[in-house]
Amino acid sequence: MGTVWGARHVTLGSPVALKFMSKALVEDSLALTRFSREAEAAARIRSPHVVQVLDHGVERGTPYIIMEWLEGEDLGTRLRRERRLPMDQLALLAAQAARALGAAHEVGVIHRDLKPGNIFLSRSHGGEEVVKLLDFGVAKVMSPVAHATTEATATGMMVGTPDYMSPEQVRSSKEIDHRTDLWALGVILYLALTGHKPFKGGSLGEVILRICTAPLVPPSQLVPGLSPAVDLFFARACARDLTERFQSAAELSASFMAVTQSVMVFQGVPPSGRDSGTPSVNPALIPGVPGHAGMPSSVSGGIAGGGNGMRDLPSGQVIYVPSPTSRGPSPITALLFALIFLMLVLAIAQEHIQNALRLLKTIP
Repeated sequence: MGTVWGARHVTLGSPVALKFMSKALVEDSLALTRFSREAEAAARIRSPHVVQVLDHGVERGTPYIIMEWLEGEDLGTRLRRERRLPMDQLALLAAQAARALGAAHEVGVIHRDLKPGNIFLSRSHGGEEVVKLLDFGVAKVMSPVAHATTEATATGMMVGTPDYMSPEQVRSSKEIDHRTDLWALGVILYLALTGHKPFKGGSLGEVILRICTAPLVPPSQLVPGLSPAVDLFFARACARDLTERFQSAAELSASFMAVTQSVMVFQGVPPSGRDSGTPSVNPALIPGVPGHAGMPSSVSGGIAGGGNGMRDLPSGQVIYVPSPTSRGPSPITALLFALIFLMLVLAIAQEHIQNALRLLKTIP
């Protein structure tokens, strides 16, 4: 929908990212609404894991958004290079992405287009990798007035990226709630863990059909060594029945972290040594860039490199791999894993029983 430039605030001297709307879309009222929606929705959310919007306006007839500058790469780029990520790294990613979604959902913003390309892996000054959620152009925003919703879509238009859309979003982009974002996050984690999209098809119609009807292939069938607890997690994350799906981003994140810890214990993988909480965040700085005519008066800059103006950096992640000479888990470790797995199964079973009891109460 536009191009992103690296720039520097004239008076403050701080680096920023400057997104201009494509001139070919300036006369498109729907595109204008979406561009404004991207700025307004992101500005509404207060989270260190959502890209910070600093300003929004029009310069010489072209709308623009000024955002914090990020260095790193998006998850899509990372997966194209590495294909799969280890579970402990994924758990940290999931925790931060879930915090971003939780903050968005709290203020009535549903992203509706969550995908690897919209999850940016930014580098902070301390070398930590910080997840930043991007692109709220097709977000569904709940109005504070009578809980009405505002839309930036045309009637009959499919909103989102099909591979990551939930069954309810495929049917109607308007008749959804925050749980559609949780489905998308589950699909992203499945892809990052297995290297495969769970509902891939050769055409749009086939993708939609698989999303709505095809059984989910358990990850353990694609990645040897994964425990049944991982399969149970994804069965719930990608449950077509909304009542069986995770009900909040925090719940999804906590469950994935618990499953990850149980798998790490069982496989004898040492912990990463990093706090599972959000690392301290400081926006990454960029070198000075030359001025560019036609930019808003508050900033100056130029192309910063890369297709979207954000430069790729090596991840610097430390990944622990089990030793080839490992004899496997001790009996105590195996017992601990079995107990954790049993607790997960009992928790899921208890929820199903509670749902059944609530259903029975409605029967006269």
